[in-house]
Amino acid sequence: MLQGRTTSDRLDPLAAVLHDEGLTDLLRIHLAEPEEKQREGKQLQPELVPALLGAYLDLESVRHDFPVLLVEDRADTPVISLASIIDGILDQVAVSGAEAEALRAHVYRLEASIKRLTKGKRAQRLSELWTLATEQVVARSERPDQIRASLDSVKADLAHDGRLISCGPHSARQIFEHAWWPIQAQRAESERVAVEELIARLSEVLESERARSPKSTSPEALEAAMGGEHAGGIDFKALSTLLRGASQSRPMPAKRLKRLRVASKVLKSERALLPSPGGNGKRRRRDRRRAGTCHSCAEAVELFDTELKRRVELLRAIRVASLELENRYHEERHDTFFKTFGPEQLTSEDYRALPPLLVFLDGENLSDAEKSTLIEILGSDMPVKVLLEIKQLSVSTSSNAPPGSSTEWTQQIAAMATSMGEAFVMQTAASHLPQLAAEIVAGLGREGPALFCIYTGPDVPPASVPHYLNCASAVESRAFPSFVYDPDRGDDLASRYSLRGSPQPDRDWPEHCYDYETADSQEASENLVFTCVDFLMLEPRSRQHFVIVPQSRWHANMVPMAEYLTLSRQGSIDKVPFVYLIDSEDRVHRVVVRRALVPFARKCLASWKRLQELGGVRNSHAIRLLEEQRARLEEEHQRAIEELDLTRPAQAEEPMAEPVPAEAEAPEEIEEAPAPEVSTPSDQAFIDTEFCTTCDDCIDRNAAMFGYNDAKQAFIKDVTAGTYRELVEAAENCPVCIIHPGQPLDPSEPGLEELKKRAAAFD
Repeated sequence: MLQGRTTSDRLDPLAAVLHDEGLTDLLRIHLAEPEEKQREGKQLQPELVPALLGAYLDLESVRHDFPVLLVEDRADTPVISLASIIDGILDQVAVSGAEAEALRAHVYRLEASIKRLTKGKRAQRLSELWTLATEQVVARSERPDQIRASLDSVKADLAHDGRLISCGPHSARQIFEHAWWPIQAQRAESERVAVEELIARLSEVLESERARSPKSTSPEALEAAMGGEHAGGIDFKALSTLLRGASQSRPMPAKRLKRLRVASKVLKSERALLPSPGGNGKRRRRDRRRAGTCHSCAEAVELFDTELKRRVELLRAIRVASLELENRYHEERHDTFFKTFGPEQLTSEDYRALPPLLVFLDGENLSDAEKSTLIEILGSDMPVKVLLEIKQLSVSTSSNAPPGSSTEWTQQIAAMATSMGEAFVMQTAASHLPQLAAEIVAGLGREGPALFCIYTGPDVPPASVPHYLNCASAVESRAFPSFVYDPDRGDDLASRYSLRGSPQPDRDWPEHCYDYETADSQEASENLVFTCVDFLMLEPRSRQHFVIVPQSRWHANMVPMAEYLTLSRQGSIDKVPFVYLIDSEDRVHRVVVRRALVPFARKCLASWKRLQELGGVRNSHAIRLLEEQRARLEEEHQRAIEELDLTRPAQAEEPMAEPVPAEAEAPEEIEEAPAPEVSTPSDQAFIDTEFCTTCDDCIDRNAAMFGYNDAKQAFIKDVTAGTYRELVEAAENCPVCIIHPGQPLDPSEPGLEELKKRAAAFD
């Protein structure tokens, strides 16, 4: 019976499809193979882009994180965006009023001019570009002298200088190389200071011993040391006898003297290899080459093994010297140990403190052997830092892989690396590197291995989309989410994981308001989500999976891609997923998504949800625990009410009133009290305060609308201090579902119909 009902339910939508020719055609497009795209619809034009990207195509008019300055004098902050530099300068402007506004406008025009000069050219210094941009702004001004003076005065507030680079296929490597050298210089300087201090202490001991030796007090040695004009009248033979008689200490044992001399020789050899402060340009370039960069993991392992042999000798010398200087060296105990001293005697800390290496890898050219070596490095204690550059994210078209599956191994390696050991892991796109400058420094400067998995975009991105926008879209769409795993921040996942760089981390997909004009010239807006399928439209190899359909063929069963992914298999059987595109004239189009992309989208969403849990967002264990606690509290509350009813004393029965005689005087007429109103569900927003778990989510969202009582449990402080959307979103994100949005106060707020549907689940 159950099977019959299921079959019937399945046939109903199919029967409806068979009687709907328009829907049948759309489903045929969705289910067809890419080879049939020309027959089923218009080809996707290269200038078509996701609708939400339309407002950002002209990056020169949009302030963003690029270009960036490669700062020369701050190792802790290797890069600063030009926008941040301009904002910092304007914050220091002393003038006010109209004069300040005019200066601000000139500086913003200067910033736009610098961005144009930086685009597509070799890196130039900011100070040079500032001068060139000033001339361009002045040339277009009606008051050139005044504007030049203003911009020159602002230039005096530039706190840093260096090369300015735009976002391109090589910007990630430029940023990492720039951040790498100062960190290695600081490490080498610290090591040089420690080595020189140890050498100085050994030299004092050896010099003191040499001064006591018979050879140094011989008449010949004394005459050589004190010869010249000061030697007249001195009996060096008598002086030698006197000094030898005055020496009461025994000479140093020969074995100990040899150990000290060998240790001193090894340390001096190491000092010669370390960079010296204030060296000339040629010496600095040589020091940089020694800082250790390579282009394969196999090369890095080979260099590490070579360095390890040399460092074993250095560590032996350091430990022998330290024991001798502290008079703690015991020949019977230490001679055998240091005679067999080798790599197996090194601790994990010793390995991680070895000179680090930086490896540059191209994700598209990794052999199986190279992948295996990378895994070996990430699971070890080797201080190897790997920059893995990913140029393309695509859906597999191989006949050996299921439709829509991703065979890009590089898209999974970052998540895999977090479970291999104590490796630092960062995954993001080149567009987001300025935001994560501090994390870059932390990863490059720490001891032990590190992996930086960076989406750099194709060498030649689509002509209609700037390189920065292509990279940013990979992160925005969850196709390549941004996160950082730093083992040095703590012992638990809550401390180690961070979704830094990923927008709207509490949502499945980022959502934005899209404003547009209808066919009858009316202004309208709609909330659109940006999914990994939207991003794939920027990948030339994936555009075959999209088919544009004219508005005359739109159908009620066409659903946005994000909504389609929430449907069950049964619920999606008669639905056609689509995404919005715009053309060069800002006209909106619907594009049907072929089924080949659906498994890929589901995998991206599943991977993102796993990252959310690791990052502390929508943690299933925490939600389950909160639900259990809420059920327990409700049960205890109900039990307390029942116990209160049982213990309440029963009211005594009132005696029956005696009839009033007819001749008795009628009592004064008493005004009848109004009947109590029957309570109805309130349309106003409220919170079940007693069940609040003090998670801070609603407070962080809008502290003016939400507040805490004395018990630090949430209540609605001022419902007019925010929008109805904020109420609904707070309700959706509340882990214990105690926020009830009620009805909107402002009937003109955009998107109310959708918001009221979402709010109904909580009222």
